[in-house]
Amino acid sequence: MATKGAGDGAGGVVNRAEAGAHRGGVFQAHRMEITLGRESPDSDLAIARQLPPKPVGFVDRAVELRQMDSVMDRLEPGHQAVIVVTGMVGVGKSALVRHWADANRHRFPGGQLYVDYTDHRYRGDDAVHRVLAALLAHYEVTQPPIGLNECASLFRSLTADRPVLVLVDNAERSAQVRLLVPGAPGSALVVASRYRLGRPALDAARVLRLKPLDEADTAALLLSMLDEDIRSDLAADVAERLAGICAGLPKAVRIVASLLEDPDRWPPGVLAAHLADDGHRLARLAAEDCEIGADLDEVVHTLDADGRRAYALLGALPAAEFSTEAIAKGLEEWVEHARHILHRLCDANLATGAMDRFRLHALVRLHARGLSAAREEADRARDRVEDWYLGAALAAGRALREEHRSRLVWPSGPARRRDWSSPQEAARWYEAERGALLALLVAAERRNDERVLEFCHALWPLQRSRGHHDAAARVQRKAVRAAMNLGDGEEEARAWVRLAFARALAGEAAEARRALVRARGSAESAEDGDAMALVAEGELELEAWLAGDGFIPGPPAPRDGDDPGAVWLPGDAEKVW
Repeated sequence: MATKGAGDGAGGVVNRAEAGAHRGGVFQAHRMEITLGRESPDSDLAIARQLPPKPVGFVDRAVELRQMDSVMDRLEPGHQAVIVVTGMVGVGKSALVRHWADANRHRFPGGQLYVDYTDHRYRGDDAVHRVLAALLAHYEVTQPPIGLNECASLFRSLTADRPVLVLVDNAERSAQVRLLVPGAPGSALVVASRYRLGRPALDAARVLRLKPLDEADTAALLLSMLDEDIRSDLAADVAERLAGICAGLPKAVRIVASLLEDPDRWPPGVLAAHLADDGHRLARLAAEDCEIGADLDEVVHTLDADGRRAYALLGALPAAEFSTEAIAKGLEEWVEHARHILHRLCDANLATGAMDRFRLHALVRLHARGLSAAREEADRARDRVEDWYLGAALAAGRALREEHRSRLVWPSGPARRRDWSSPQEAARWYEAERGALLALLVAAERRNDERVLEFCHALWPLQRSRGHHDAAARVQRKAVRAAMNLGDGEEEARAWVRLAFARALAGEAAEARRALVRARGSAESAEDGDAMALVAEGELELEAWLAGDGFIPGPPAPRDGDDPGAVWLPGDAEKVW
């Protein structure tokens, strides 16, 4: 402690502490000027060099690095920078900030300090005090102030002379880092977090949301981490499969690379097959203490009950992306509240989305699907989502058919769930939800043949009106199998006739006629009069259509850029099959 002061003490006794370095218990003086810190601020000992080693196998994140550089380049005089890098588990946040910090040491002549909150989780304000105490220890403050704000003030004072970098990893809340901004202009606080920390709460200059790598960069990163002999033995198609399994996460790539280092145990082809199992991929994608599933467990633990319900539901659904309205039906919540819950999942980087659609990353979805504690409730919520999609699809099909009816139009099923202002609005809804509808159909094949038929009925007018002829044929083949499993001759005949029309609309007349032959055979085998009448009506109409007797041709298959609201509606002379 360096002290200077002079003055008259009580009773006229003069107590003086001369300028210089003083150590001891008590000093008496009327006026004292105190400087805390090292005697020589220019000494090398006063400069912190705490950055972890530069990451190995760092893939080029050129855009993000330039964005971080630009924050410093445009920093106004007298200000400090706060940069937050956020992203899902394993996406490479720590590697990015460490790489940038290592390349930018020259910007911070006052030193580089490092904090990892992994060892301070779940401690509240006490964790922040411990972190500040650790930072102050570098400046030989062995007994920091008890108050949190006093600690922060002292830290700013000690870092006020020259620009300092504070690099914080694994922060969870804005409150954990808000008080760690150094005092000197030109300093920077750089934070890596799994959570979307609030920019206003931190007065952050920039928040970067790090996305998973694309397939090419994932494969390049994997190859860069392998020894030459292993890399030379790795077939291109196997490397591509392994990169796809990693789904753009550098942490998963590091795990795969470490497993490949033992080729006797894990030949590349065997490892690719081992990790291809969706049911066990996360458990197998682990090496020592590096485990993506455990990291996701920690994030899910921070969610409230509504967040965990929504997360489990998204994992139970068969497609990566679903609409907010559908999720609201599954959760039995108002749409606005469901959107609020989903936004909280986005804040934890467990989901991505905006207002109307949300999705899970492939590995996150596997994790959510494995939450056995919530599986029963999630399955019930999934059934409610299926009901909503089925009702909405039936309503859209009715809007597209207008008042036309046919023996192939499904007469039963869930009541209409929503009204459409026009056929075009119904067609746009179908195009937006087509992937979800098909995923629900495929998932239903494993559980419920009656539900398969319901989706096949609902999809038929939608696919036909948009010219999705090949997809319609595939769907109707599923209807054939489901009807055969149920022993329902009429439904099997109906599916065969629809398949015939789908093939005819695609220009495959021979395939269409073969489907009609199968339709008649199934109806006769079932000895079902209604099925035989249905097939006979289909044969007459289809043959007339193929002969070109005044029937309007079907719509062409859609191309990229086509208006998703464009629909093809039948003329008065044609029935809707």
